[in-house]
Amino acid sequence: SFSYADEYRPVWSSFNWVSAIKWLRGITVLPIAIKGIQCWEDAELCMQHGVNPWLSNHGGRQLDGAPSATETLVSIRKHCPEVFEKCEVIVDGGVTRGSDIVKALALGAKAVGIGRPFLYSLAFGEAGTSKAIRILKHEIETTMALLGVTSLDQLNPSYVSRRHSNTVTALFPQVIDTARSNYVFANRSHIDQVETTSLAYAYARSNL
Repeated sequence: SFSYADEYRPVWSSFNWVSAIKWLRGITVLPIAIKGIQCWEDAELCMQHGVNPWLSNHGGRQLDGAPSATETLVSIRKHCPEVFEKCEVIVDGGVTRGSDIVKALALGAKAVGIGRPFLYSLAFGEAGTSKAIRILKHEIETTMALLGVTSLDQLNPSYVSRRHSNTVTALFPQVIDTARSNYVFANRSHIDQVETTSLAYAYARSNL
């Protein structure tokens, strides 16, 4: 028999990776991404089972203080970097600027999910969403130019560094999920800020 308590219980005790992924493979031939990955160990399990990890704390509204997708990206890079070679890593949560997207890609993400910016812009209809896309595209191009890169495949973790702060970030998981709060672009002194960025901006626009 099935009861209300069964439907809304917080933990499904009979869940396991093998049966869940077997069920998913039985209903689709498409690539599978497991959303809600919040630690490198689960990202490694995704790799072992041939599925893609989607790093997300669901906007920080499910468990207060849950790690951000950015923190999980860094943890995977430290403990299990082969995940980036064998899986398409997706991230989302708190992405509101083009520079957030660039940081996530530099840290190893293959795709970045965006929710609320498009939801809010949709209040103005298709024109609003189109404008939001153009703004993000322009911010990505500008960020790439200022970093001195001309294509996304040139990005790597050396372009991002950890910001040391005394801020109590755990209180605001939906905010700290933006890459800009705790991670900043690294100082790469070999970049010529004048000639290189001007040239890179032209190339970045043509390579997106």
